[in-house]
Amino acid sequence: MSTRDTVSETTPLLQHAEEANEDLGLRSETRPPSPPTLPTQRTNNLQSPTPLYRGFNTSICSLFNDPQDCCALACCGILQRDHTHYLFTNKRPPSLCLRLIRHVAIPLALLLLALFCATAKDKSWSESGTVVLIAAAVLYAVGDAILSIRESASFRQDVSWTMVQQQRGEQGAAAVVQSRDDAVCSHCTCLGCYGVDDDELGDVLPSSSMVREEGDMCTGLWRCFANMCCGVCGCWCMICGVCATAQEAREVKMFVGARKSMVDYVTFEHYSNYFPGINDLRRNCVNDLCSHWREMSQLSMVLMKSLGVVFLILAILGLLDFDEGILLERVAVFMATFAQAFIIVYFVHWKWNRFDLSIDAVVKFFASGFLLTTSLAVFFELLESLVLQIGLGVAIIFSGVKVETTNEHEGDGQSDMDYGDESSGETESLTHAFGQKHPFIMAFYLMCNSYLLAAFVEEVCKYFGFLMMDHPDLILEEDKERYCLERLDESDNSTNQNGINGSDRPSYANEDNLQHPSERDAENGRVMPGSYHKRSLNSIGAGITVAMVAVALGFACCENLIYIFVYAKGGIATEITVLFARSLFPVHPLCAAIQSIGVCRRVLENDKSYAIGWMILPAIILHGSFDFSLMLLTFIGDLKQSGGENSNEQVGDGGNVDPVWTFISLGMSCGIMTIGVIYYVVESVKQKRRLKLLDDEVTNNRSRLI
Repeated sequence: MSTRDTVSETTPLLQHAEEANEDLGLRSETRPPSPPTLPTQRTNNLQSPTPLYRGFNTSICSLFNDPQDCCALACCGILQRDHTHYLFTNKRPPSLCLRLIRHVAIPLALLLLALFCATAKDKSWSESGTVVLIAAAVLYAVGDAILSIRESASFRQDVSWTMVQQQRGEQGAAAVVQSRDDAVCSHCTCLGCYGVDDDELGDVLPSSSMVREEGDMCTGLWRCFANMCCGVCGCWCMICGVCATAQEAREVKMFVGARKSMVDYVTFEHYSNYFPGINDLRRNCVNDLCSHWREMSQLSMVLMKSLGVVFLILAILGLLDFDEGILLERVAVFMATFAQAFIIVYFVHWKWNRFDLSIDAVVKFFASGFLLTTSLAVFFELLESLVLQIGLGVAIIFSGVKVETTNEHEGDGQSDMDYGDESSGETESLTHAFGQKHPFIMAFYLMCNSYLLAAFVEEVCKYFGFLMMDHPDLILEEDKERYCLERLDESDNSTNQNGINGSDRPSYANEDNLQHPSERDAENGRVMPGSYHKRSLNSIGAGITVAMVAVALGFACCENLIYIFVYAKGGIATEITVLFARSLFPVHPLCAAIQSIGVCRRVLENDKSYAIGWMILPAIILHGSFDFSLMLLTFIGDLKQSGGENSNEQVGDGGNVDPVWTFISLGMSCGIMTIGVIYYVVESVKQKRRLKLLDDEVTNNRSRLI
């Protein structure tokens, strides 16, 4: 019996161990040597260090060491947790319907029954019934939370045991495996206390291959924050299992190897199942939109169909006049918000760069910006906004400003995405009065709001929104060959024509079709040097730019929906005006394009001095200057108007705004956007020349070898 047949009869866990051994270099002598290891993989030799951090190779507090660590924060870590479970157990998670029934429908049904009992006419049983049902809902929620913690803790112990057992055996694993108490504390629903796991390393730490050789801005900031959280009691505060989820994802990816980790979220479709068709379209320069649509992955199809269903439901509700808040005109504004983003995507991608990035990748990166990046921005901006608001409140208290409660709204201290941070009338009037008495301090507060709260947080989140979404379009050519994301010709896959779920696309995810190309060439007695479509560095760079712009457009689309349907008040006309004003200055896509220059410089030009700080700094300056100019001009106009007869009118909410300040604001916005466009064009032209020189150098080297 062959080794592969033996593995197929074992459990999924042992099967992963066998596959991990292959990825760790434990292959037969006939296999060609593999390229150098990726940073996310473990040391490919038998002397790799034993897991040091209580059964893991990395510390639980080592966030931002992997770009996809932020997935543990986005969408409450659900997507990352499901992806990790699938890679480790080879089992799909429960369906969305079952999860909604377990976590939402049952407790909600109990609360609705309690509400029905509370409003019943028969008071003899309504009060007792209400109390019983509310108690049942609370007990069910607590029990469900405890059960979820136990499941997460058991999975964490399994991962720890497997990682240590692979190198120490069962007896050695029992000594350092993750304890039950640690596993439970790391996955507490609200707050947990996890002991510092890197104080036991001593002199062993420098020998670990997982220690970062250099840190960047995000790891430095996170390290400072982590040290503040654990400097007193020697424990780290765990919030909703975020750090534990990220740590488990890193460990499982190391365990199963990079090839097995190339699986989409949600649908768990391997890249090799859909990328060959996408690459054929690029190789043959197919311009038919329907052909590109048919080659999209299952995840992209699910995303597009879900958006279509949302549009259809809203349109039906608007036509039926089901609710005053869902009018047909508002549904049209909702669709127009997406249409504005799709129009920009059409020109940036399909019109100019259709072969540099696939439609499948554009859909996924747009969804990453809309869902993952927005949730990250909400989380971090709420935290930073709280700090700024506390600082402003302290300044107001010490200033001694006292005013009577009014309905005035200062309205200038909001950041670019100040979600749900509505202050009371008294607080707003205090802020307004403080700004009149101390304008320079208020201007400094607005500057912090613009550059730190809006620009810094959003640009960092957009950058990680790009990194969180892996796609084979942006995998380097040598890695595509190594991880078998290409196919030689149709005859190699003639035995499997049904694909996944009965689709017409051939399936490349089985072990036979995932064989290394060099092995298949040797077996078939042929060499096909031109079978792989080699892309130029400029093409890959254009794909990176389109991907980052798609993330920014998804983020901006979600942000526009919030401003239109949450903050805009005054009817359909106001909503259309807000949509037009926010569409007139697409600052988010422009900043993303500027970021892409730094990413290409580090990745394609191999300039390692260009870390994340230098990548996003120009975008932060542009974004912060744009927001600060608008906030400052609005604040100055408010001060001018407050000194006149219209002091009680609100600037920006229907008051008599001086047209001079309106023109100045528009002029400043146009000027800043123009500077940003000029900067991007100049730097992009320079970078294209450098990349072309690199391509020419590679071509000349190949010619000499031939």
